Amino acid sequence: MLRIHFLAMLLAVSSAGAAQMTFDGRWPSLPELADGSGLPDILVGGEELSAYEAYTEANRLIIEQNWAKAEAILETMMGADVDNRNLAYKRALCLRAIKGRLEEAVPLAMLAIRGEFAKRYNPFDVEVTLPPESALDIALEVLQFSGHYPEAQAVAKTMMSRYPERDFLHDKAKQAMADCAFAMGCISDPQRMDIQEEGALNSGSADYAPVLSPDGESIYFTSYRGQTGADDKKKGRIFRALWTDRGWSRPTEVELGNRGKDMTTVGILGDEETLLVYQSQRNEGAVWEVAKDGTGRWAFEEKLGYPIDSRHWETSLTERFDGRERVFVSDRPGGQGGRDLYRTVLLPDGTWSEPLNLGSRINTPGEEESPVLSADGRFLVFSSNGHQGMGGFDLFRCVRLDNGSWSEPEHMGFPLNTPGDEAMVTLDASGQSGYLSSKREGGLDLDIYRVDILGEPEEALAVYLGKVNS
Repeated sequence: MLRIHFLAMLLAVSSAGAAQMTFDGRWPSLPELADGSGLPDILVGGEELSAYEAYTEANRLIIEQNWAKAEAILETMMGADVDNRNLAYKRALCLRAIKGRLEEAVPLAMLAIRGEFAKRYNPFDVEVTLPPESALDIALEVLQFSGHYPEAQAVAKTMMSRYPERDFLHDKAKQAMADCAFAMGCISDPQRMDIQEEGALNSGSADYAPVLSPDGESIYFTSYRGQTGADDKKKGRIFRALWTDRGWSRPTEVELGNRGKDMTTVGILGDEETLLVYQSQRNEGAVWEVAKDGTGRWAFEEKLGYPIDSRHWETSLTERFDGRERVFVSDRPGGQGGRDLYRTVLLPDGTWSEPLNLGSRINTPGEEESPVLSADGRFLVFSSNGHQGMGGFDLFRCVRLDNGSWSEPEHMGFPLNTPGDEAMVTLDASGQSGYLSSKREGGLDLDIYRVDILGEPEEALAVYLGKVNS
C-alpha cells in the first residue's frame, strides 16, 4: 500500500547514487582519478589505507547505500582535513539517510554550502575539496527535516535565485519556503498527543503500514527486516504480532510463498478473516485478498478485480465497516495528477459501481495515498504531498457533508505530522489511540509509532473500528 516509502526512498537513493557515478553511469578508470599521493593515510577497520583507497571505498559504500560505513570512513578522512567541504557534503548525504543522525548532518550541510561550488565536479577525485552545487539541495532537506526552518528558508531563497523558474529545483525551493512557514505555525500550536516509537514492532530496516485487527489482539505490518543489500532491491514482507500482557509479541512472518514479489499490508476484511495485500513485481501490481486455507495457512485467493484493478497502479484501499463503500488509490488516466483517491460503492445487484474520482478538493497534482474510512463512513483520513503541509507526506482529514461530498481537507497538525513523511494512521473507534507510519526520526525508512490522543475524545478522529491495547 505505502508506495510513498518506495518513491521517496528511490528519489533519495537515485540522487545519492547519481552523485557518485560519472555521467555515463560507469565506474571511472584509474587515469580519471587523482591518486591523492600528497594526502595522509587513513586507518579503516584496523587497516591502513591510502587516502585514494579510503575515498574509493567510501564511494563504493555510498553507491551500495551502506550509509553508516561510508560515513565512518569520511569522518576519519575529515579528521585530517576539517575544512574539506566536499567531505562535509558527502557526510551530510550519508547522515540524512541514517535514522536518528539527522541532527549531526546540520553543521556539515551548512559547511558544505559556505562558499563557491565545483565547476566540474568529479565525485571520485580524492583531491576535490569543493562540493557540487547539489549540496544546496542536500542542505535544504537536512535543515527542513531537522526543524531548522529559518536556515532552511535562507537556503531555499538562495536556490530560487540560482535556478530559473522552470527548473524543478526552483519549484522545490519555493515549496520548501511555504512548508517551513506552515510548519512553524503548526509547532507553535501543537495538538495534545503522545507519540512514541513502537520498539517491539520496529527493526533496523523499514517497518510500516500497520493494520490492527478489529479486536486489537493482533497487528499486521510490512517490513524489510532480514534482508541484505541495497534498499531498492529488498522486498516488502508481511509480519504479524500478538498482544500479550507485556505488550506486542515478537513479530513473525506471515508466509505467503511469494518471496520474489514486493508485498505491502493494506487492510483487513471482516473479523480478521481476509487480509488485503498489495503485491507487485517490476512496475506492475494490484491489491489481492489473502485468506486462510483448510490447513490454516494464508494463501492468495484473487485480485480485487474490476472496477478497482486496472492496467494502472492501484496501491491501497479502505473499506467501510459494512462493506458497502471502498476508497482506493490509482494513477489511472483522468485524475488530477499523480496518484488520486477514487470511490466505488456496492450496488443492489452485488457489483461495484464505476469508480468516481474524489475531485480537486481532495486530489491534487501531487500524490494522495493511504486512505482510511471511519467505521460509519463519515470521516476520511489520507496522506498527501500535494496539500500544504509541513513537508513530505502529511496526514489530512475530511468530513462527509450532507450532500455526500467531502469537506475541505484539514491538516491533522503537529506532532502527528512532521517535516518527514507520515502515512497510514489507524486509530480506534474513540479516536484516542492507534498506530502510525512515519520518518520522524530521520533516515530513509518508515517506522511504526504508537499514537495516544490526550484530552477529551474528538469524534472526527475516529478512523478505524478496533480496540487498541495499552
